[in-house]
Amino acid sequence: MGLLDNKVVLVVGVGPGLGKEVARIVLNEGGRVALADISEEAMADTHAELDPNGERTLTCRVDLQDESTCLAAVDAIRNQFGRLDAVVLVAAFAGAFDLLADRTIENWKLTSDINVAGNLRVIKASTDLLTESGGGAVAIVGSTAGVLPTAGYTQTAYGISKAALIAATHYLSKELGARGIRVNNVAPGYKMGPALQSALESWAEAADTTTEAVSGPILDTLSLHRFANDVDVANAVLFFITDLSRNVTGQTLYVDGGMILH
Repeated sequence: MGLLDNKVVLVVGVGPGLGKEVARIVLNEGGRVALADISEEAMADTHAELDPNGERTLTCRVDLQDESTCLAAVDAIRNQFGRLDAVVLVAAFAGAFDLLADRTIENWKLTSDINVAGNLRVIKASTDLLTESGGGAVAIVGSTAGVLPTAGYTQTAYGISKAALIAATHYLSKELGARGIRVNNVAPGYKMGPALQSALESWAEAADTTTEAVSGPILDTLSLHRFANDVDVANAVLFFITDLSRNVTGQTLYVDGGMILH
């Protein structure tokens, strides 16, 4: 038996990387997946790779800035699967990598509207169906940037938006707990993938050295001396959307190799 047998999970943000890995793990654990993304191409690629016959997946375009697309996605899930047991929010706008002085407030609003209000739009749209299905779980993908400015990254707007999601986790866990809905946050730190690899290469070029030389001091700040990967983070999400965490809500789990210690 799988941990998610007969369960339905909405994953928002299913392009290459973490979202796809979350969808893969859900399917491997016996669940069904609604694949949601703003990119039709990303959804099609993930669908073709994970469930080419479409037996256990549904694709639905979601624009985090457009509440109507969130509502339409939940309607599609209701019509095809008849229930919803978990929501995983992976999608985010990470393009705001500069300083306060270098951006207009309008640009900052874009980061907030996608990363904070966008998550809230999906959760709000999903709440009734989650309740009708007997309660469920919401897993928000945050970031250690929400509590600790990251050396080498000028990501003030992004970090502030991720900090807001930690607060949202606390408040929504209280509000939705009476409806049997748990709300938790998975916060990766340095995660090896295209973004981190590109950053390491850029820093190495600027310092006229190797990526190994620039990654060494970063790894020294991590208790485990290794970067996380998408599977590491997806497994943490799995914990929060299954009955393994049936009495856990309002929490943030740092998947960072021991960078943040409590």
